Amino acid sequence: MVDTQKNYSEKRDFIRMKVNAEVTLVVNVDGKEIPGKCKDLSGAGMLIQIADEEISVGNQCLAIIKTAYEKLDEPDFKARIEITRVDKAETGGQIIGASIIEILQ
Repeated sequence: MVDTQKNYSEKRDFIRMKVNAEVTLVVNVDGKEIPGKCKDLSGAGMLIQIADEEISVGNQCLAIIKTAYEKLDEPDFKARIEITRVDKAETGGQIIGASIIEILQ
């Protein structure tokens, strides 16, 4: 017999990785650049903390995470994302949930 039930932490299609990396969001609406911290990343989305900037659910952005290995000529991580959730962070600023639409090269 195969156990098809998953506990709550295993219900996602992709594993989340804690990354705590600097990220820049370029908002498609006006080209504004918003700095932040990518707190976690998965194959389907990311969690980002920003200062008190104006960003709305439904906005599409370009998310850029600079590589830590510039000397190795590794490319930056770039993805087109859609903002799916905006909440106030306990430490100030906002926590943004975003779905990855497309990973860019």
